[in-house]
Amino acid sequence: MTDCMIDLETMGTGPQAAIVAIGAVLFDPCAPGEGLGAEFVVNIDLADHMAHGGHVDGPTVMWWLGRNADARAELTERRQHSIFTALAMLTEFLRLHGVQRLWGNGADFDLVVLGSAYRHAHMPQPWRYYDQRCYRTLRTLHEGVPLPERTGTHHGALDDARHQARWAVVLLRELAQRAELAAHARKVAGQSAMSAAMSADIGGDISGAPI
Repeated sequence: MTDCMIDLETMGTGPQAAIVAIGAVLFDPCAPGEGLGAEFVVNIDLADHMAHGGHVDGPTVMWWLGRNADARAELTERRQHSIFTALAMLTEFLRLHGVQRLWGNGADFDLVVLGSAYRHAHMPQPWRYYDQRCYRTLRTLHEGVPLPERTGTHHGALDDARHQARWAVVLLRELAQRAELAAHARKVAGQSAMSAAMSADIGGDISGAPI
């Protein structure tokens, strides 16, 4: 599997937001079943990321205080790593699985914030800018497709990434099916046009034949 859904939990909303958790799930719409693969999750020490360029804003902190206990526990009960260690772990996960495309929920958040964290850590970003994909755009283009049942903790990085990957598989399969139907329709239309042209040629030959 070479596609990977990324979800971040942060304490800010800007491009340099302090990251407190990274979730990642591989997926492939051509794979059997749900089409999901290997998973990755890491929590990050907030103070450490703040000390190395991560920004925190008050409204986001207050928003987190209003979340349910399960969402907050996701940030505190798992071992926390430095931002450098967390990014190195993610890089190794992506390298190990040969990931080629990264997906984020919005063109201006998850992958932008993650890329900023790599730059501030003076670490190479383990993907190319043209390999970024926007899950939100995919979802918007296919409104009306039934949503897979949501499981897990809302605003838990891994559970959010898993849910988004599951939905991306459904949407990409729908896209492939529509493309297949469109190709079949073009083929049928082409065959009909060819038959009509042949019939016209035969009719012309008959009408012009001597009696």
